[in-house]
Amino acid sequence: MPTKAKKLSEITDEYSGYSQLSFEGKGGSQGWVKKDYATMIWIYPDDHYLEMFVFDLGGGEHVINDAFKDGLVRTFQELVDDIPEYSRSAGSIHYTSTPPWG
Repeated sequence: MPTKAKKLSEITDEYSGYSQLSFEGKGGSQGWVKKDYATMIWIYPDDHYLEMFVFDLGGGEHVINDAFKDGLVRTFQELVDDIPEYSRSAGSIHYTSTPPWG
């Protein structure tokens, strides 16, 4: 997986399954969301990118409804805003996971 990319096709071969995602005040960047909202990618103007995966580690009983999708997009937007600042001070961060659903 590359550490930098100028376009979505440099990150994934499945780019045709993505739609553009934009946030106000983020000109010069590119945002992409997979149709099922399981993957979101943000390419910053310096060609670094942030990729967020969401998947169910349980029995597949959780449904990604509209409210959950909205929450994912809001969380991703906060990460898009905060990660560059954190990375400047901490360095590159590899995969991070969260605890399973309660």
